[in-house]
Amino acid sequence: MTKNQNLLFSIVIALLLTTTSCKKEETQKKDEPTPVLQINLASSPTFKAKVNGTELTWIGNLTSNMYSGTIESRSGDDLSLGSYISDLDETKGFAFQIGEILDFGGTLNEIKGLLSKKSYPFSMDAQNGVSISFQHTDGKTYNSSNSPNISQVGTFEIIDISYSDDIYEISGKVYARFNVTLYDENGNSIKLENGEYVGYFKVDV
Repeated sequence: MTKNQNLLFSIVIALLLTTTSCKKEETQKKDEPTPVLQINLASSPTFKAKVNGTELTWIGNLTSNMYSGTIESRSGDDLSLGSYISDLDETKGFAFQIGEILDFGGTLNEIKGLLSKKSYPFSMDAQNGVSISFQHTDGKTYNSSNSPNISQVGTFEIIDISYSDDIYEISGKVYARFNVTLYDENGNSIKLENGEYVGYFKVDV
């Protein structure tokens, strides 16, 4: 083989190797999985669930126009407490409420007794357990209290929680997981599967 033939052969091999390497890189990029949103107590306010089989994620920030807040319901000295994420127009959102503290005295230990790391049963209007509501793009509100069988709504568990206590308020942040079937007032249902929620709570004392 002449010197020119050797040079041509080397160039061809180099081009083949480069092409193969590029194809491998392209294949690897195509095979890379979509990053999974990791949610924990340190996350921004977040709702994430598979809604009737379709993944849905809301993150509470100015860009998404979704906000997190507190549900504080009092009847005399009795207290129910919860958290929500929704848009400003309240056309879509998720909320949970847990009750109740009888004769609430404004102590942190009472709040820890109400909101703690455990599973909660579902109850009508959160009287002796948890109640969940969900609004979606169809304009309907779905609620666990509309279920024909409240004991079969699903599961709700607080995985992690933090508390802050001062002379004016008790506040904190909660991370929960849930799998539920909710109903609107006409009996139509919606499934929230593999659900996760991070949000704030606060109560004046």
